[in-house]
Amino acid sequence: MDLKKTVDAISRELEEKQPVVLMYSGGVESSFLLKILLENTIDFQIVTIDNGLIPSYQIDFIKQSLQKSGAEAVILSFDFKEIYAMKKNLPSRCYFCKRKMLSLARENFPNHTIIEGSSCYEEGERPGEMALTEMEIFSPLKKYCVDRTHIIKFLKKSAFPFMENNTCLATRFPLFSEPDVEKIKLIDRIESKIFHATGNPSRLRLSRDGNLTLEIKEEDLVKLPGILESNILEKIKIKLRKF
Repeated sequence: MDLKKTVDAISRELEEKQPVVLMYSGGVESSFLLKILLENTIDFQIVTIDNGLIPSYQIDFIKQSLQKSGAEAVILSFDFKEIYAMKKNLPSRCYFCKRKMLSLARENFPNHTIIEGSSCYEEGERPGEMALTEMEIFSPLKKYCVDRTHIIKFLKKSAFPFMENNTCLATRFPLFSEPDVEKIKLIDRIESKIFHATGNPSRLRLSRDGNLTLEIKEEDLVKLPGILESNILEKIKIKLRKF
């Protein structure tokens, strides 16, 4: 793949579609699109949505990253409990979440073209894809089939900030298991401590029988006693994972 030619093609198309709204999560793909926007004379607005299930360290990362790049975002929010599929953690939760996020962006910026970072390399059926199609959202990386590994190398080489793995906290609960607000706070607190201490993501998952399993990189395992309280560590099963 000639990434430079692809970036030039995306830039030209975004110029034609401006003004644009970038749905920004701080992840690989949306960070790549942000860099393209920043390096071109394109009229754009950054929008981040907080649905109550976004890890606090991700929100912190987004704010810090934008500050470093000299950009600003409008942070819009809604309560996931207002949407039945999200409140009950149904398989369709991502579809309804995506529709709500995009609707908020469109309501606030009705004359803008909304763009987001889905790519053609994402495997399997993704519930949110239907929402993108229904709402006619432009996904440049899907259209030009940009390889995620090339994006990561590009961002690292240019020292542009991004999170390589970021997922919403609903994924920490079993399907059909309603995310409990207090447990969300506990999971967020522990994952945030680990992220701020190591710079790496972790996943603290709750099983149907109430047990907690912490998925963590092997390199961070030895650091845990200095990060988490002993009474917390005693209650958590450890599982090594490659993120």
